[in-house]
Formats: sequence, C-alpha cells, structure tokens
Amino acid sequence: MTPVEQMIAAVLCSSGLMELIKYLIGRHDKKNNCEDELKKAIEEMRENISELAEEAANQKQDTIVMMHDRIYQALVYFEGKESLTVTDRANIDYLAERYFARGGNHKAELMYDIICKIPVVDNGEGDVF
Repeated sequence: MTPVEQMIAAVLCSSGLMELIKYLIGRHDKKNNCEDELKKAIEEMRENISELAEEAANQKQDTIVMMHDRIYQALVYFEGKESLTVTDRANIDYLAERYFARGGNHKAELMYDIICKIPVVDNGEGDVF
C-alpha cells in the first residue's frame, strides 16, 4: 500500500472509528437516561402508594370513630327501654361485629354489653337482618 493509500485508509478508519465510538457513547447515554427516568417513575409510584396507604388508614380510623359513635347513640337511645325489637338487636349486633373486626376499643364493648342485657321481643315484622 502506498503512503497516500495508507493515509486515506487511516483517515477513513479513524473517522469511522470515531463515529462508532460516538454512537456507542450516545447509546450508552440514552440507556442511562432511560434508567434514570425509570428510577424517578418508580420513586414517584412509591410516594403515591405511601400516600394512599396513609389515606386508607385515616379512613379506617374515621370509620371506627363513626361506628363507635353509633354504638354510643344506640346505648343512649335504648338505655331505660324495657326491650329491644329483634331488628334493633340484629342491627346493633351487626354494627358491633364490624366495629370490633376493624379494631374497635374496649369502651364500645362495655356499651355493647349493656345493650345486650336489654331483653329482645319479636317486632312482628318477620324480617331479621
């Protein structure tokens, strides 16, 4: 190969080699950028899940508070009554069951026990829920 041919081959190879290196570096940068974006998206999803879990816990506590109040209101309403209807008793039993399943406290259990001591009479409706 003549010196001119060698020089042309060297220029072509070196520029071709440089283009290949640029391509590989560019591809690597794109890959890293995608990984960074993916990591950001995953972190954002984790934050969203954390917020949703916290909101769900708050809603559970709110539900427990409302159920506690309903048991208390039932005690106030039924206290002093001579009897409960079957439907009233079934309703308070269902409410108490759900309340305790959600982690309700001992105070409501005491109120429920007082309600349970009130005699039950048939209300004549034939429906027990």
